[in-house]
Amino acid sequence: MNSSTNKKYPEFFQVFLPEHSSCSLRIPDAFLECLDHKIPKKVILRHCSGDHWPVEVLETEEGVFFQKDWPKIVSKYSLQVGDFLVFKYNGHHVFDLLILGNTGCEKEQIGASLGNRHEMQEDNDLQTEENEEEEGVEAR
Repeated sequence: MNSSTNKKYPEFFQVFLPEHSSCSLRIPDAFLECLDHKIPKKVILRHCSGDHWPVEVLETEEGVFFQKDWPKIVSKYSLQVGDFLVFKYNGHHVFDLLILGNTGCEKEQIGASLGNRHEMQEDNDLQTEENEEEEGVEAR
């Protein structure tokens, strides 16, 4: 059996704290150290509802963060203190996002039937850009 088929990609979680995570969300250093390549500067956060959110990854002296458009995700999913966010990286430029509320169960989103056509188009644009540019953020 092909070993790349069996490859387990890294995951991480964050507990949502508005005072630290409303404008950007820090990616744990330990997660970055697990990667065998650079994390792209532009990634897609993909919710199980099918919504796709393009976000930029920003490296600062304080760490590496999901930045641009992160506040839209906070608003769309009505993130609250204590929500548990699980991110599973696919090894390229997509993170699957699971949001668990303070009940411990998956949190339902408001406006689930509206979809994100704009974000899906940006996903297609991002895939094109990814093929053109292999630049990323160094692991710490």
